[in-house]
Amino acid sequence: MAISVELTTNLKDLATSKGGCLFGVANPKVGFEKALPGHRPLDIMPSCRSVIVIGVATGTEMDRFLKPATHGNDAFDRLSYLFLDSILLSGKQFLEDKGYESRVVEGMSDQRKSIPVLGYKVCAYEAGLGVYGRFGVIVTERDGPSVNWGVLLTDAELASTGRLGGFEPCKDCTVCAALCPAEAIDKAKPPPTGHDRGKCVSFVMGLRDYYSEVGGYRGHCGVCFEKCPVGREVIVKTGFVEARQSGIVHETKEKAAEIAETIVSSPKYLKEQAENRYGVSSF
Repeated sequence: MAISVELTTNLKDLATSKGGCLFGVANPKVGFEKALPGHRPLDIMPSCRSVIVIGVATGTEMDRFLKPATHGNDAFDRLSYLFLDSILLSGKQFLEDKGYESRVVEGMSDQRKSIPVLGYKVCAYEAGLGVYGRFGVIVTERDGPSVNWGVLLTDAELASTGRLGGFEPCKDCTVCAALCPAEAIDKAKPPPTGHDRGKCVSFVMGLRDYYSEVGGYRGHCGVCFEKCPVGREVIVKTGFVEARQSGIVHETKEKAAEIAETIVSSPKYLKEQAENRYGVSSF
């Protein structure tokens, strides 16, 4: 089957017309060595010829009116992912109308270790939409880490984007390593090998427990996302108001340190570290 540049262009136009800010295509047979065995595109859809990755920036006007006090703490995430799902489903319908098979991949394969069926980060990396940052997520050129990802697998042979070259946002920056309350980032190691997923995820789970007891925000930590300097200029220009209106990222320095110490010294956290609950060998 010949690569269809026209079909690729039509899909990109469709995605961007519906609000997708980033669009890329990865070849499932090239790369993906960073993905866990059993979690690669061809493991999930053996007939897959193209991995379509769509990104929606979270630094838009969307969160200007989504305040936790009136819409709930997870309102922004719920709306942004619903928006992303609508774009993916439009792409799926478009491909199926053309006679191609496609599959939207989501969900967890291992809830206990918080491992997804398919890693969106590695898909975005292979599609050339960004590179791995020190804190283990994809950092894009324009929006930094503030992007939500969606993936659509298809048997249509599209023009692949290829990995992004010449972009090294973390080369001379260690902001996230210095500010991480869980001390889960080793600045001496190249990204993303310095990110300790076990510490990071355990800390986030501990934060949820902490705030469920004292009241307030129960979501992610968010320090690395919200303090990463990449994309901040664009975020300011688009009128971005940080979605996480409460939680450790908005606590005073002293209070944040107190909360962090409470979590990392808790029996639950120590047990999870001892058993390597959330540690994985791939990204």
